[in-house]
Amino acid sequence: DGELEFPCIYDTSWGGFWSSGWAISTMTDDTTVGSKNLYGIRTHARIDDSPFAIGQNHSYFNTKDEEKVLFEGLYVTNTTYAYLSMKNGDSFAKKFGGSTGKDPDFFKLRVYAVFDQTIDSSNFVDFYLADFRSDQDSLDYIVDDWWYMDLSSLGFVDGLNFELTSSDIGQWGMNTPAFFAVDKIKYSYEYDSSSPSVGYCSFEENNIGLDSFWYGENADSYFYSGGFQFPSVYDTSYGGYWKSGFALSSIRDDLTSGFDNLYGCIAGGSYDGTTYVIGQNNSQFRWALLDESPVIKSIKITNTTYAYYSMKNGDAFAKKFGGDSGDDPDYFKLRIYGLSSTDVDEIDSTKYYDFYLADYRFDDNSNDYILDDWVEINIDSIFDFDVSGLAFELFSSDNSPWGMNTPAFFAIDRIEYDIRSGIDEKNANISVNVYPNPASEYIKIDVDNIDKQLNYELINISGKKLTIGTVRDMKEINIEQLSTGTYFIKVYDNNSRVVKKVIVNR
Repeated sequence: DGELEFPCIYDTSWGGFWSSGWAISTMTDDTTVGSKNLYGIRTHARIDDSPFAIGQNHSYFNTKDEEKVLFEGLYVTNTTYAYLSMKNGDSFAKKFGGSTGKDPDFFKLRVYAVFDQTIDSSNFVDFYLADFRSDQDSLDYIVDDWWYMDLSSLGFVDGLNFELTSSDIGQWGMNTPAFFAVDKIKYSYEYDSSSPSVGYCSFEENNIGLDSFWYGENADSYFYSGGFQFPSVYDTSYGGYWKSGFALSSIRDDLTSGFDNLYGCIAGGSYDGTTYVIGQNNSQFRWALLDESPVIKSIKITNTTYAYYSMKNGDAFAKKFGGDSGDDPDYFKLRIYGLSSTDVDEIDSTKYYDFYLADYRFDDNSNDYILDDWVEINIDSIFDFDVSGLAFELFSSDNSPWGMNTPAFFAIDRIEYDIRSGIDEKNANISVNVYPNPASEYIKIDVDNIDKQLNYELINISGKKLTIGTVRDMKEINIEQLSTGTYFIKVYDNNSRVVKKVIVNR
């Protein structure tokens, strides 16, 4: 790949065979079963008509000269060999789901961060190439197309290691053919303090499992992703229910209508992973780390399955959009308010953008639509100021004396934002230097006036304070227990505040 090195080991014994590592392929045979079709992919289509790589279990690749990069993600799919083995079974491996279809089988790819040629066993991302663990058989799947795998949470590393596991294990190890395919590896070079870097909020770090959801446990609950804080309010009255804010979801059900499928989205799952978020009316999220903050670039939005089918077909509470004739000028509108770092307590009602989740106001009915896939909204091209948070308000043409009849829910995913050096400086009459940066064992803080009573906080990318103290009493901050990634040092008193970004490498 030019800057990446992929080992490919050929063993000359037994007539010669591919022993381990990687192979380059352009084979798209998606029908031939068995190991004779070892290098084909099930999707039968190459991305951009370019070659791809077939990997074996425990394969890895690394950067040249151990240069540190941020692997933002890559595309992954099944080989034809593995796919048809799981789908039908063969002389070595079982049919996934078994004869009844109820066996909770899986085929999982785990990607580990590698730093200084050492695998960090605590820093990894999982992707299921096949998953039959759902209680609903209709949600069982074997991947048969290219799927994007977000790896940005691994931080700056010099390589990746790939491990396959399966529910189908025999006396000699895994029975499922231990092969997978990757393509279009996206990465950027190590942090440069003179220029912005890109952050992604994709919710994958919350690890809620597949086909599940999570909302708050009390009236003051939150979850985090990237550097943003998402309120999720749970009301314990009436047996308990999700009252307001946001809920995490990995539900893939895009067919079941009604309130029982409250946490599904009509796109059939996450934009580029497994986890996304369902929002209620009048929900909002903000940057959790600092008062001044990164700038939101874009966000993915779609309809929930509940709202989609309510508008498409009508239900006991809401009308069918367009009415019986199809001519009713119905709409379902999401108003997006941009929040700046100074919008602490109130929303500026003049700073908004209207996005239609459904629109039947056209004279030509063929233009009417209900959104059924993820759509990207470019926040930075809409607002004329730096947006560090968003608030949402829903409107519908279908209303009653008690309020809006259309189910007041929407789905969001993958928020992209810029992080800048010297992120936060308020009345900065102090000079702060944090070193070494990147760091692996400790961090030191130098200020121009050590006699001044200054406090410090070490904060992770999710907004959690890891340690606090005073600069005068601090010799160094031990960070040996921290995983590879992005952190922030905040130095402040009542009048001044400076925040520095720190990269922790392992």
